[in-house]
Amino acid sequence: MKYRLGLDLGVGSIGSAVVELDEQNNPKNIVDTGVRIFNVSEGAEERRLKRTMRKNQVRTRKRLELLAQKLFENNLWVNETPEGTDKLRTKSPYKIRFDALDGKLSNPNYIGRAILHMAKHRGAGFVSASENIQEEVLEEGEKTKVKKSAYDMMSEHLKETHSRTLGEFFYKRICEGYEKNEKGEKINPDKRIIRQKEHALKQQIVDYAIPRYLVKDEFNKFWDNQTQYFKQMQKEGLKKEIYNILFYERPAAPYATGKCIYFRDEDRLLKAHPLSELRRIYEEVNNIRILSDTNKRKLTIEERNKIINELLLQGKNAGKQSIKKLLGLSAQQKISLVDDKNIKAYLYSRPEFVEIEYLQSLSDKDLAKFVDFLANPINPNDKNGRLYSEDELINHLKPILKIDDDKEIGKLLTKLPKGRGMLGESASKIILEKLKEQVITHREITDELAQTDKRFVKEHMV
Repeated sequence: MKYRLGLDLGVGSIGSAVVELDEQNNPKNIVDTGVRIFNVSEGAEERRLKRTMRKNQVRTRKRLELLAQKLFENNLWVNETPEGTDKLRTKSPYKIRFDALDGKLSNPNYIGRAILHMAKHRGAGFVSASENIQEEVLEEGEKTKVKKSAYDMMSEHLKETHSRTLGEFFYKRICEGYEKNEKGEKINPDKRIIRQKEHALKQQIVDYAIPRYLVKDEFNKFWDNQTQYFKQMQKEGLKKEIYNILFYERPAAPYATGKCIYFRDEDRLLKAHPLSELRRIYEEVNNIRILSDTNKRKLTIEERNKIINELLLQGKNAGKQSIKKLLGLSAQQKISLVDDKNIKAYLYSRPEFVEIEYLQSLSDKDLAKFVDFLANPINPNDKNGRLYSEDELINHLKPILKIDDDKEIGKLLTKLPKGRGMLGESASKIILEKLKEQVITHREITDELAQTDKRFVKEHMV
């Protein structure tokens, strides 16, 4: 008897089924089914988090030790240990960071105190910060419903308080915490606390998080202003040495790439790959349905092409209202979208990408190569084939994209969809061509292809 064994692996159980097949390998009868239940392995995530915390603590400690040694060698710190002296520890680092913006610090050791403090709280990089941000897809004229991320809120706080740096903002905040009313009571005692994660979560008051570009910006302002007063800071290359220790990132190894589920000898394409983006919009638009009182229908090819060519390929998101208006539907007709979500515009037609002359000059093939590099930016000068750090990548891209602002390049990188899809280049091209020919779904295409090509397995046979 020909049969197929199917397994459904879960965290607390394994389901199984044995299906009899006919001569054409189509399911014929269910021979047997079963399930095995077992205790869920608990504590793995907690152990992993603790292990990560230990690693980060070791790396932070090493960074502080290297900084202290370098600062001490250049007469900017009292000794070779990050702790310094009891007297220096009583000096508020936020007061030092604030005072350094407008005049000479009274003690060169205060420079070391401030820099070591920045090293302890250097914030999250662009990529790390973007992991907590869910992009909102809005139609033209639609108002946002999503609150700003904690990282964006930090930038807003600086603007609202007219603070030039993080140090100035937090110093002002602490001062507000000591202000008293006519009765001698503190008005905002909570502002004396520069909240860290544990306290913020406990009090449920996470109103900001620190992005690293703001710490870098403050370091540059701090150093450049104090350099005019202290000769030891004018040493050639010292600023770069301190900066590199302060914001050092361990070079990552190239990311592993899975294989296409249909063509097993091909790598999966990035979600940001132009082919993946085109396939996405055709799949999503082909899934749109128009509802009326009496029936539910697919789009015609003309309607489908109009949505893609006049909205999605023009950098505009497609939602129910914009689609209805574009197609001239009556008030009684309704639009049904998958999961009721608006469809994102084609990635490289969005304003932030269209405005970059270099990207617009690339052919589809060259654009795909460039996107592959951004997702896996291997440093050609690294003998072990490691990736560029975030700083190195941004500096590498500046002359290429003709953008001088680190923040702008960082934001651009966070706009790229993360990860890879399930398909390689050949499968994507085949399925995209079928999607363009008819208004059909991905599943209908693979079921059709499976009849003549064994690599495309029917959905119900998986």
